Formats: sequence, structure tokens, C-alpha cells
Amino acid sequence: MRKTALAAALALSLGTGLAHAQSSDSAGWYGGIDVGHSRLDADGLSDDTGTALGIDGGYRVNRNFAVEAGYEHLGNFSPSYQARALSLSGVGILPLEHGFSVYGKLGVARTQADVVGASDHLYTPVVGAGVYYDVAPRVFLKAGLDHYDKVGGAEISEGSANVYALGVGLRF
Repeated sequence: MRKTALAAALALSLGTGLAHAQSSDSAGWYGGIDVGHSRLDADGLSDDTGTALGIDGGYRVNRNFAVEAGYEHLGNFSPSYQARALSLSGVGILPLEHGFSVYGKLGVARTQADVVGASDHLYTPVVGAGVYYDVAPRVFLKAGLDHYDKVGGAEISEGSANVYALGVGLRF
């Protein structure tokens, strides 16, 4: 009898936590900004780290999936190398308890790199992962890593980029 009551109490408390996690996971539009640290792995750079700035927006189809578009200034690198990316991705979301969610992202990006006198662009996969935290029903924080497989091209030095970013977003 005690074991049954304990099991029932445990099941109810877990169900209450999951209900809280689901309360802010409704479908709808969202947007956000982020800032972070980028690292570009390309030949000929004397400084391969930079500051990344990004903006993104998307539509959350349901509690576990969103479609997202984004622009990321990947950074300024020495000597005179600047990179940016436009992306379109599918985002898988796993809501956890207490307002936390983890996500994984897979998409395609058009990266562009500029060096004095030359510019090049490529289409490349973008892969990302991170965590969301719901501060309020419409406001969230995020921390994540995005990997761009190719930046640059045949005209200039080609490499890959990683962006480690913190951001804030708003659900509409």
C-alpha cells in the first residue's frame, strides 16, 4: 500500500513538472539576437578568432520542431578576412523540466568571405546544438554552438567556422 501511494505521488509530481515545461512550448513565431566567439580554421590567417553577431527568426511548428532562418556575421580575421552566413535550418527541440530545453539544428548556409580585392561564397551544411531557458512565457535565453563546414572558396582561403554564442529571444 505504501509503495503504491509513493509511486502515485512520484508520478503526479513528474507529470506536474512536464506540464510546466510544456506550458511555454506552443507553436508560433519567434526572433532573437546573439553574440559570441568565432573561430575560423583557414590557411593564411594570423588571427583566427573573432566576435560573432547574429539575428534569427523562425516558426515553431510544435513543441518539438521549428524552422529557422538566420544571419550571422562570423567575424573579422587578420589579415583583412571577413566572413558571414545566411542560413535556413530545421531545429529539433526536446523540452525538459523547469523551463529548460535542448535543441539540435541542421540546415544549409550560404557563407561569404571577403579579402581585400576578392570575395567568394559557398553553400554548406550548418549543424548546431544548444540549450534554451524560458525566462518568461514569451522571453527565452539560449546558448549554443554552430558549425559551418565551409567558409571562403576557390578565390580565397577556404576553411570551416565554429560559433559559440549566447542570445536572447522573444516569442510572438
